[in-house]
Amino acid sequence: MKRLLILLPLLLVGCAALIGTDNGIVPASPSTTTPPSIPTDVALTPTQLPAVDEPVQVGPSPTPFVPMLTQVTEPGCCVDPFWSPEGDQVRFVDRPNELAATGIYGVGLSGGEPQLIDERITYTSADQRYRLYRIGNQTVVEDTTTATQFNIPSEGRRVYFSPNSQQIIWNVSPAWGGDFDRRPTDIWIANVDGTGSQVLLRVYGGGFTGWLDEQRILISGKANPDEVDRALYAYNISDGSQLELLRQERVRNIRVSPNGDWVALVITFDQQEPELNGLWVFKTDGSSRHKLQVFGAIDWRGPDHLLIIPLEIDAPSHRILQFDARSNDLSEIVSPTQVSFRVAQGDWDVSPTGDHLVFLSAGDEALYVLSLPPLE
Repeated sequence: MKRLLILLPLLLVGCAALIGTDNGIVPASPSTTTPPSIPTDVALTPTQLPAVDEPVQVGPSPTPFVPMLTQVTEPGCCVDPFWSPEGDQVRFVDRPNELAATGIYGVGLSGGEPQLIDERITYTSADQRYRLYRIGNQTVVEDTTTATQFNIPSEGRRVYFSPNSQQIIWNVSPAWGGDFDRRPTDIWIANVDGTGSQVLLRVYGGGFTGWLDEQRILISGKANPDEVDRALYAYNISDGSQLELLRQERVRNIRVSPNGDWVALVITFDQQEPELNGLWVFKTDGSSRHKLQVFGAIDWRGPDHLLIIPLEIDAPSHRILQFDARSNDLSEIVSPTQVSFRVAQGDWDVSPTGDHLVFLSAGDEALYVLSLPPLE
């Protein structure tokens, strides 16, 4: 815990701006066309939620499975764990001791001595060709095949790679402490090297939420700050067409599946239609949706399977449910009778391969890896 107290200020500084040199950065070429005027309004067609599906019943695990629980770090080590691209290593930001560097460290699935992976806080594209980091208050994209660095005109803001790593998107909002529901956000797009940057559109109380594919992005927000309900819609960056999936006042915890086919979300505090409150899964082409009769923390396991750790405050152990969006089947895949564990503050992440999850333990504040049953 003492190490965490020492580390927190450093992490806040490191995440806000990594100290380095500007040497070797290739400034992005300015756009050859004048960026369009920011739209004053976004055409969104209200849609009605269809009738709620028949309640999905929680069934037993289809096949017997004995999960393995492995402690991989010492207690009080670190928070916000994530995975290496190959799923063979748990990673986290840490400073193991006063003489060590602050950076990204990694440890194997069976634990061991953490190894320094990178002294910079980096994000990578899906194909691992590009990595993103900050130098001062400048966002940099680096081509790992040539070591060429591109200066991105996002003024230090986090950018998001498209699935084919050809484009990037970022949100720009004013630095003010006003009402979030009325705050404007401009959604910018550019080539991966920062060239051709332009504004796609402006929304209020929302912004870019995720890439669905090379042409479609998911946006949450309002066309006008005086509107009450926030829309969630797929936006085509080629022709500006929109497909609205949902319009509600309070939509939370939006999670896009890895292939962009599905989006999971939570509707809260709808007093007019309380039956709509809860956990939903929508097909992003608008063809189907499901309401789950369970509530809790969520994360995607592969393209079609959603994991849920139910909110059960008084339970001695957590459990894990799995929802198959294709078959509309919800089952328990890790039971408290098999392994006892509790996740602290919803701090968990599913591996890219889908066969493990890592979590921060509420018991000793160490990181643990839990094996998951194979997908059918």
